[in-house]
Amino acid sequence: MTKMKKFKDKFEHSVMPSLDYPFATEVYSIWDSRYKVTKLFKSMLTEKMGVCPYNCKISLIETDSSFFNVFVYFWDIREIFSDNEIRNMIVDEKPKQPYISMFMEALKCYPVPEIEGKKMNSVFFQDFRIRACSKSLKDAEPSLKWFWNKHEPQIVFTARWDDSYYLFFNNENVLNQFCDGEHIRVFKKRAYEIISPHDMHNVWSIDSLKFIVDVHENYTRIGGGNYFNSDAMFAGKVI
Repeated sequence: MTKMKKFKDKFEHSVMPSLDYPFATEVYSIWDSRYKVTKLFKSMLTEKMGVCPYNCKISLIETDSSFFNVFVYFWDIREIFSDNEIRNMIVDEKPKQPYISMFMEALKCYPVPEIEGKKMNSVFFQDFRIRACSKSLKDAEPSLKWFWNKHEPQIVFTARWDDSYYLFFNNENVLNQFCDGEHIRVFKKRAYEIISPHDMHNVWSIDSLKFIVDVHENYTRIGGGNYFNSDAMFAGKVI
């Protein structure tokens, strides 16, 4: 029986942006079997889109080794696709078919032994900016929580979601007092000072920091983490 060839990757793709960051930033060496095909595919995408991808990765699907995925990271996917186009690609493979065909053409030029005989599941366009933002928030989180516990006791609970931070309060009155314009300006300035040392890609500014504030009861009523799978996560006030 022929032994199945596998990639010797240190990191795997994750749907969580902060956890996907190591996979997204790791580049192939010239000795990697995927180096030439991903380089060619990025060149083809650049010619078609006018923007060079930040990175391109090929990964086997661990749950079914007969398929592989291609992940293309753009520095800021908003430069390439509209929100509506991104949503369409999530629910429908047809918009991605030209890119899938393009990759298969590149693969004919530079075959990859580890995926020989396997089927391509899909090509996924990813936003590197969100991963860089989320990673820096994750790294700064202990310092942010320490500072908020010490200086902002009215915040009773916090949670990260992608490139946003959710802040929860006991009631609407406390929330509204917190949202005073001058207080928010100072709050965001201090948060930026804490996050900035962890911002390896200069993706943050004071103005780009986004906090969503809500009453803690709304979070607990829905059932903790289920809050982020409901419309409630979009109902809070953005500051």
